[in-house]
Amino acid sequence: MAKRSLQASTQGIQLARKAFSRKGWTQEQLAYEVGLKTRQAVGRFFACQPVDRRVFTEICFQLDIEWEDIADLPQDDDLLDLPTEDQETSTINIDALVAEVRSLCQENINNQCGILRLLDVARPIKLNDFYVPVNILEEISSHKWIDIAELRQNFNPEQDNFTGFDLGRILPPGVPAFNILEKFAKLKILSKPGAGKTTFLQYIAIECIEGRFSPDYLPIFILLKDFAEDAADTGDFTLVNYISEKFNNHGITLAKIETLLHEGRCLILLDGLDEVPAKTIEEVIKQIRKVSEKYPKNKFIVTCRIAAQEYRFTGFTEVEIADFNLEQITCFTQKWFIAVAGYSEAEGIVKANQFIETLMLPENQTLRELAITPLLLNLICLVFQSKADFMAQRNKIYEECLDILLVKWDKTRGIDRDYYRDLSHLEKIELLSYLAASTFATGDYFFEQSKIQNLLGEYISNKNNNNYSEISCQLNAESILKAIESQHGLLVERARRIYSFSHVTFQEYLTAKYWTNGEKKESLEKLVNYVSEKPWREVFLLATGMLSKSDNFLLMMKEKIDDIVSGTEKIQQFLAWINEKAKTVNIPAKPAALRAFYFSLGRAIDHHFSSILMLQSATFPFPDFAYFPLHLYLEIPQLIDSDLICKNPNFNLSFHRNYLDKLPDCILEKALHSIDILEQTLNLALSFEMAIDKNNALELQQKLAIIKAELPDLKNASLDIINDWWENHGYNWIEKVKFLIKNHSDKPHHWYFSQEEKILMKHYYEANRLIISCLSTDCKIDPLVRHQIELTLLLPKVAVDETLTEVKQFNQNNIDLF
Repeated sequence: MAKRSLQASTQGIQLARKAFSRKGWTQEQLAYEVGLKTRQAVGRFFACQPVDRRVFTEICFQLDIEWEDIADLPQDDDLLDLPTEDQETSTINIDALVAEVRSLCQENINNQCGILRLLDVARPIKLNDFYVPVNILEEISSHKWIDIAELRQNFNPEQDNFTGFDLGRILPPGVPAFNILEKFAKLKILSKPGAGKTTFLQYIAIECIEGRFSPDYLPIFILLKDFAEDAADTGDFTLVNYISEKFNNHGITLAKIETLLHEGRCLILLDGLDEVPAKTIEEVIKQIRKVSEKYPKNKFIVTCRIAAQEYRFTGFTEVEIADFNLEQITCFTQKWFIAVAGYSEAEGIVKANQFIETLMLPENQTLRELAITPLLLNLICLVFQSKADFMAQRNKIYEECLDILLVKWDKTRGIDRDYYRDLSHLEKIELLSYLAASTFATGDYFFEQSKIQNLLGEYISNKNNNNYSEISCQLNAESILKAIESQHGLLVERARRIYSFSHVTFQEYLTAKYWTNGEKKESLEKLVNYVSEKPWREVFLLATGMLSKSDNFLLMMKEKIDDIVSGTEKIQQFLAWINEKAKTVNIPAKPAALRAFYFSLGRAIDHHFSSILMLQSATFPFPDFAYFPLHLYLEIPQLIDSDLICKNPNFNLSFHRNYLDKLPDCILEKALHSIDILEQTLNLALSFEMAIDKNNALELQQKLAIIKAELPDLKNASLDIINDWWENHGYNWIEKVKFLIKNHSDKPHHWYFSQEEKILMKHYYEANRLIISCLSTDCKIDPLVRHQIELTLLLPKVAVDETLTEVKQFNQNNIDLF
């Protein structure tokens, strides 16, 4: 039988004392490193007295010496070169031992790792019914040395096709997670809160014990928070002992576990380094280091939130769990409606498809951005299951998402963070709102660490009535920044010392909360100054829903919108013209909807005619269609009066919604651009005439068809042929088109706005679209105020004043407007 204790030889202790002297420790310090409460065992060791075998080998490990070199071993003790307790284990076949231990603990691992507890879902869910494969980023985003300009290249909210997913474009695409597991034996996996790192680790354990991944290894799944708590209670901070105790109930001895560790046949999964309390984190880190260095042949995976711990383990590769892409969101949703909601497979897929269709609607782009995080996607699925819609619930969804990240997610798992706790939940929201509003007002989606720390310092100083010194404020600011990042994941280090909010949606929501806090008139007046700026659209929609009564805010918005073009005579004439056009239409529709239709179509055709004039220039620049996104041209009239389009065929036009997608790249020859624009102009002119008077448009349609036939075939003709046609016939062809349009209509449709006027028109259009969208939400507004705003939409200043006078007179006379 191998001895349960060891002692140093006379010669060996001399080596040990030299090693101890090199360390420069006291016996108390060595006892601490070994994990002992007292130094008694250390004293016996240096006195060449017997000590526990485990303690003896651990002392040697800490002194960087081999225990066999100093132990007083019997000449015939051939068993001591193995960390075993009986002769049977020394001769056992290692593969048979792995199979035996796997068999004994399989049920326990399935029970421990095979079940998921989803937030706000009452019943447990089987992991294999719900798991969605994750992707891994091999390069940690916060380790990159890039600047803000590079981050913003693919992230421009001013673009008409901007969506929340653009935030994900600053990161490279991930690779399948199991590719990384096969590539590296030791991993530290980082992620944002709720990204699924625990679920991923549980899935690895299940795949291993069921033989689909590393079938010749024993999976060992450890919640580091539980290890830290148990170790603190017992005083035994020894990870190997803790592992052994977990297997002891299944008849698996410490000797067998140590044998497997010694032979490198364990897959050690250590979850949640960030969840370990601060008072024990150093001990836990020390134990992970010891085990990984003492038993280096095993496979190790440690998970941790990004920025929660800066400690780096020797030999470990750090990687990051990627956000969900659309394919993963779809997969998650299908499994959610089957496994969680309880639908049959066929019904679940139908429901999931409905969910994805709704999520992909333009008005739900902010929710799509949140859906890239599994924790928040679960909440969005719960809302859809209950309401089958999102629009009326968006403010509540964002509020609940913040509550989950700030409080609920940790609370449900019994995790008590040690930092940042002196601020209440409301104070944290107030602080985050201040950060969001301050950065959003300057258009900063990405900001230097120094800037966000300065803002935090300002907040701390103001909150404490300047009682803190500047240095104290900055120190507190740095610790709070790290706490926000590590505990809640609301701020993320996108590159070295460059931060952003984890989701633009949170920045927008918190900005809206900042401006509506207390519903102060002066704050709302400042907010409406941004009414024509596209990036602020979501802030206004959210703010409208946050107000207990939104009448005054919407009236302020309307007044500011009218002011945008009130001083521009040509635009006022244009608005008067479309108002007269709308009056000639004899159909049951809201006048504002008709004005919106003619505004949109008239604006589009004017832009194309301006482009035609530009084609005569030898240095032809490709026109910027950002002034009027064609795919939105029917949005305003549809929002005002949904019956206008569907019940009146003349207004239900096929308007090349994919026009922007079909345009050739800007690097092609100018002729190809030019002719494509000319074709679109003919279609626009015809559509406009048909919308006004279908019968009168027939003659124009016939003549345009003749002229259009003169164009070369863009699909089949070579660039040389197109260029040649353009150089020889382009100018005369344009003159024919202009002459035909001008002589066919009693009034011109093209106004030739200046560049400055076009910019004003764009801002005016976007602002009107915004206020109509605000009216379409579930905002709390007096019906008379709503009616007043709708009556005066898209009118020239004179007509607005006249209409308001009439409305005021009606109200004074108590006339029912409905």
